[in-house]
Amino acid sequence: PDGEPVTPPKDLPTVKDNGKGKAPTITVPDGKAPAKLVGQPLIKGTGPKVKKTDGIVVNYTAYGWKSKKELVQNYATGPEPGTLNSLIPGWQKGLVGQPVGSRVLLIVPPSEGYPKGNESPSIPAGETLVYVVDILFASDAQ
Repeated sequence: PDGEPVTPPKDLPTVKDNGKGKAPTITVPDGKAPAKLVGQPLIKGTGPKVKKTDGIVVNYTAYGWKSKKELVQNYATGPEPGTLNSLIPGWQKGLVGQPVGSRVLLIVPPSEGYPKGNESPSIPAGETLVYVVDILFASDAQ
């Protein structure tokens, strides 16, 4: 990510940057997970804003709210491409309008992620997911 740092509200999970190419560490607070999707920029990029039909290239890490453990990340294997409108609803809603170069904290309730869980990566049913997504590139996929 490359841009202006943004100070998030104090009641959200905290994110520790571990250096270039390494997955950030997310510390999930005690207490109940938010019931609604949260999309909080941590770094506001300067590139074009992501549109709902864009192809994107991202690095990301995801923690479970209940488990407080990392569930999946791709920093070790490198950035992944995808078409935004084919991803989980929490990403579709939370990343639209964010500029390329941004690092975004997404708190995705089960209804916007994997309500019945997921096999790979292994996500238990009903788990709220806490993502940090670095938007590295976006282009019109149509």
